[in-house]
Amino acid sequence: MKIKYIVIRFVTVMIVVVAFFILLNTGINKNNVKAATITNTIISSSNLVDTDSDGLPDVAEKTLGTNPFNKDTDGDGVDDLNDKDSIFAENPIINNSTQEGFQITSILVENNYDPVTKKDTDDHLEITLKNIAGKDLADFLVYYTITDIVTTKKEGYIIKLTNFTLKNGETNTVHFDNNSSPDNLLADHFGENPNSIYKTDIDAKVFEIMISTPGYKVVSEKVDKDPGGSEKAD
Repeated sequence: MKIKYIVIRFVTVMIVVVAFFILLNTGINKNNVKAATITNTIISSSNLVDTDSDGLPDVAEKTLGTNPFNKDTDGDGVDDLNDKDSIFAENPIINNSTQEGFQITSILVENNYDPVTKKDTDDHLEITLKNIAGKDLADFLVYYTITDIVTTKKEGYIIKLTNFTLKNGETNTVHFDNNSSPDNLLADHFGENPNSIYKTDIDAKVFEIMISTPGYKVVSEKVDKDPGGSEKAD
């Protein structure tokens, strides 16, 4: 918590310092419209925006590695400002069921491809599920961790697949990519943290995924991410 306040204060001070030097170098003159415009942009427009209204400016969230579009980055129920560790949630899944109800048929974290548009897409976590329960399944809970192989830094996220139903016998793909308007009718899209280590550093990583739905066995898988960082589609 203390670190977050230090980051916010540091960012604010740096904004003021940058604004001052812009004015100093361009001439502190009330008629200097260009300098005033740049300064106002720095102070009031780009750097102090708080998109998710969690008390952390977007620029501070980038420094902290938290999600500027979600006030509870790791999904543990505590907002980022008050969370002791905003990018690591403990595993919440408690499910001792042994009956199989669904399978993970594939996981991608790189080289993603949209079969509808027939184009590559930005790297993101993509999980394909197959329903073998004999009835529709819902209330899925996903818990996944990302571990940096080099630094051993680890992040953990809880995501409820709200409004997602896997129909009897259906195979469906879930994307974690912040795309709320999917083109693929077989896909459901949920949020991701754009400031996570997955998106911001180039080291190799390991994803460990657990998925649970009431009354059925938890399914777990692991997938490696090659070095090179998260790639954008051409």
